Amino acid sequence: MNINFEKTDRLISLIEDSVDAIKPRHFMIALLIKGSMPTFYDELVEITNSDNTDDVKNELRIKAFAKAYYYNNANYKKDFLKSKFLRNVFDEDKVLSRLTKAYWQIQTRKKVTDNISFVLYEPYDQIAAEVVKSQEPTIKDIEGEFWANLPEIDKIDELCNIYRERWIDHFYNITGCDFLDLHTGKNEYGKYLEELRMCGLLTNDDLPEMLLCDIAQEINLLCDGIIKMLQMMRRSALGSIVQPQTTAQLKTEKLNNDTVKSNTDTFSGVEVKEDEIFQRGAFDKLLLLEKQLLSDSYINDKNKWIVRKNGKTDLKSLQIFVKGLMQNNYFLPKKNSKIRQFFETRYSVKIGQGFEPARIDKFKDEYKSKFLSYNIESETK
Repeated sequence: MNINFEKTDRLISLIEDSVDAIKPRHFMIALLIKGSMPTFYDELVEITNSDNTDDVKNELRIKAFAKAYYYNNANYKKDFLKSKFLRNVFDEDKVLSRLTKAYWQIQTRKKVTDNISFVLYEPYDQIAAEVVKSQEPTIKDIEGEFWANLPEIDKIDELCNIYRERWIDHFYNITGCDFLDLHTGKNEYGKYLEELRMCGLLTNDDLPEMLLCDIAQEINLLCDGIIKMLQMMRRSALGSIVQPQTTAQLKTEKLNNDTVKSNTDTFSGVEVKEDEIFQRGAFDKLLLLEKQLLSDSYINDKNKWIVRKNGKTDLKSLQIFVKGLMQNNYFLPKKNSKIRQFFETRYSVKIGQGFEPARIDKFKDEYKSKFLSYNIESETK
């Protein structure tokens, strides 16, 4: 299969660049100064808190920098102003310019013309305009690239797996950049920004926080959008391989289902109906997930859980899957026993005490990696 990943690779590159732009190391300089040169740090804080004008404060900071780094010749101010040292310590304009570019290059809410005034931060609007004009790839472009790479309709599932492998190391869910959280004093970004302001190295009141939050949100939205796109493609694959059934096939399927049912009754002895345990709409969501379980060979065409490990049924995979459903509010409260009975019967598998809280709670959040491409997050929340 000859695949052109030009747009995918470009979008991955933009995501990685934006992730790098908001890494804490870019904002740590004031804390590093505080740790290594406390006298210098205290002097910067004192200058910032003084009643002097901004011009005088800048002059005093230059002297403080010069004294701290031994620029003790007669022309030290002139030399120091020409040097790149100040910019290397912390160049506010450079940092904010990069953050602005990072935000716009992964913008998911395009058409940009509809919201260009939403985040045009002066004096960085020219940077935003240049990025917008470059027309960097969006999720829609990746979808178009996917279809262009598809040689035959029955190869959708194979191509989904190829794209998933291409993206797997670039899915991010960035936390800690919530705007309100930045002002609690507990967030590391907020701590760095506050220290920079105390030193007078950062003068802008809200822009850094706004950009950090916006970039984190856009990265999360973009990664989530790619995941959902691949899930949609995979569902297309599952739908494309379903063939019309003859009356004889339907009768055979009914006989097989009846046989499975009679065999699985021995697991729990009680048939649990879906409306006894599922929240409204959640069972329909499970049916969609089961198509993917079938495609990935977790269950067979008779709905039997068939994943094997060391010759035995791999109960752990089922525990992780069901814990993911629990975390996403698929079930009515206090139904653990009936949930076990339901899945024992449905998947022809002996679960026993495998769904007891003490045994299943340890798998919290593991569905996000093991069943990464599954759309488990429920609309029923």
